[in-house]
Order: sequence, then structure tokens, then C-alpha cells
Amino acid sequence: MKKYKKKSERGQISKDIYDKAAAVLEEDKTKTVRGIAKDFGLCHMTLTRYLKKRSKAKEKGIPMESVTFGYQKNRQVFNNNEETILVNYLTKCSQICYGLTPKDVRQLAFACALKYNVTTPQSWHNNKEAGVDWMTAFLKRNPSIINEFKKTGIAPFNKDIFPHEDFLSAFVTDRELDGTASSNIENTPVTTENTPIHSTKIQPPPTQTASLNDTTSPILECIESTFAPEIVRPYPKAAARTKKITRKTRKSAILTDTPEKDALALEQNKKKENTSKKIKVIKKGMTEPKKVTKQENTNKKGEPAKKKRKIVVKRKVLQESDEDTIEDDYFCLICCEPFDQSRAGEKWVQCIVCKKWSHVKCAKGNIVSYVCLNCDSDYSD
Repeated sequence: MKKYKKKSERGQISKDIYDKAAAVLEEDKTKTVRGIAKDFGLCHMTLTRYLKKRSKAKEKGIPMESVTFGYQKNRQVFNNNEETILVNYLTKCSQICYGLTPKDVRQLAFACALKYNVTTPQSWHNNKEAGVDWMTAFLKRNPSIINEFKKTGIAPFNKDIFPHEDFLSAFVTDRELDGTASSNIENTPVTTENTPIHSTKIQPPPTQTASLNDTTSPILECIESTFAPEIVRPYPKAAARTKKITRKTRKSAILTDTPEKDALALEQNKKKENTSKKIKVIKKGMTEPKKVTKQENTNKKGEPAKKKRKIVVKRKVLQESDEDTIEDDYFCLICCEPFDQSRAGEKWVQCIVCKKWSHVKCAKGNIVSYVCLNCDSDYSD
């Protein structure tokens, strides 16, 4: 049972009443524990155990505020202050779009416990992460880190509707200004108006240099011992941008000038030389004969391997030269339209005399024994 509901009313009396009863018994030794417990409405055995704890605390010099009695909750791995710091870290990670999964949170809790020497169960060391029970109890104690549906409604104008947390998603890619940007800021003109500057920084007290060299500062020790999950698992940060100039930088010039034309010609010649060298190197690599070793020349059984025949494949010429295409093109004798540009399914007719072609639409007269106009004029003469 993960959550036990208390059924009795025992253990609900405050500690102040027990302190008053203990003070009466310490002042007046003649009174009995049973009598005082009956007067204050307390259990005499609980009061007896509380008196023993107080006496032991006085002997050891422990303050009375730390003395406990009655029912106590289970011991937490992290105290309330440490858990609030952990909750703030998790919420910031989610706001910068790098939220942690439950397994990541358990591993982070174990790493923080190891870093700050917090006593943990043995199962944490075996699994290298916090337990599932700790995770469920942690979520119950801190329900603010669980996603919940937000109710929408009409609200008045709010100028602070976009808080600082809404812009934390750009925290990862935030980078410092470059040297050029800072130099531009320095070169900007400075106004002569005297504006008051209110500083919130506290000036440190004067310290002696000799004492700093001999002893370590207690402030640094306190900073190192403070609970901070970002030390164990730092927030993600994007790397610095690298300046890559892929294109050659040029300047404005008149390209028709003689020196500019000469420079462009030299550049083109260099490119041609480089490309020709690369082609030669590739051809050399392709034509170099492969050295045949003894192992490749023999079979698995040790017998001489048979030579493989090379299959010669004849390639079909899909595109002929320009001269052949010009000779083979046919034109209509009447409209001079080439055959390549004619529509699909368009009918042509051939002259029986000159063996040249023309469109059926362009031809007139007898199409079965067609004679073009040129040949018909010759016969008429």
C-alpha cells in the first residue's frame, strides 16, 4: 500500500503541550509522570520516553528543538530546501525545451547524492539511479512539475503576459557578442547627459592579501558545498558559430577594362589546367594493369584457374551527330515545317516524281497519285 490513511486520532497532540508537562516535572520533582500526564491529557509512556530524550539531548548539548516524539514520516534523501532547488532545475530544463524523462531524473538524483555525500539506500548504488518509490513520492511532494491542463478564460489586459520564462527556449542558442559587435558599440558616440546610475551590487569588505594566500576562504567552501544540480548536469549550450567562407570574396570593378579581363582570363586558364590534370590522373588510374598474384591465378584446389571471357556489349547510338540529323530531316514542300515538329498522327503524302513529302492538309488535288507543284510546273512547261 503506497499511501496509508490514518484511522486513529493518536499522536495529534502538539509538542508545546509536552514541553510544558516536561518543564513542570523538571521544576517539581515531587510530582509523578502519571499525574502530570493525566492533568494534561497525555499518554504517560509517551511522556516518559520524551523526558528520556530531553535528558540525553542536554547531556550531549543538542538543542531541544531537534528532539522529536510520536509518529514521524519516513526519512527523505534530500531535505525540503534541496528538493526545491531540484524542482527549479527541472522546470528550467523544460522551459528551454530540454525536459528530462523520469529515468533521467532518477539518474540525476543519484548523481547529486554521490556529489554531496547524501546517505542513500543500497538499491540506488546497485541500479546507479534513484528508486521508483522515491520518484513517486517526489512527484507527490512537488505537484508543480507535473504537466496539467490550463483553464482558459477572459482576463483583463496584462502587460506582463509574457514573462521571462517564456523566452527561456532560446537559452541554449544564446551566444556572446563577437569582437566586431563590441567594437561597433565602443565606436558609437557617447552623449554628454549625466544620467544617474543605481547599482545594486554590494561592495565587498576590504581584505588583506596575506591572509588570502595562507588560508582558503570560507565563502568558497560554502559555494562548493551548496546543493546545485547544474554542477552535476550542466544546462545544454550550443557551440560557437564557425565562420565558413565558401565563395571567394570579390570587389566591384569594370569587367571591360584590360587588367580585369586579363585577370579573368588567367583564372579561367588555371581552372582548365586543374581540370585537365584531374582527368589525366583518373585516366591513369583506370588504365593501370592489375597485378595478378599467385593466389588469384590458382583455384581453391591449387589447379590453374580458367581465364574468364570478357563479354563485349555493343552500344546503340541513340543520338547522332548534327550533320546526319540535318541531312535526314524532312520538310513540307508547301509550309516548310520539319517532320520532327509535326503533331502526332498528322498525315503526310509523298510526291511520286521527286519523292519529297508534304502535309495532306497542304496538298491539293489528287492525293493517291500526288504530284507536287514544282514537278507539276515542270510537266506543264
